[in-house]
Amino acid sequence: FIAILGMAFPVFWFATVIQISFGVYITEYTNG
Repeated sequence: FIAILGMAFPVFWFATVIQISFGVYITEYTNG
């Protein structure tokens, strides 16, 4: 379970960072 969690956590974190940065980029692009 810990191994699975250790493998899944970086993927989840990376996806979250991509989603947030992409959302900020879209917001800046549409407003700017």
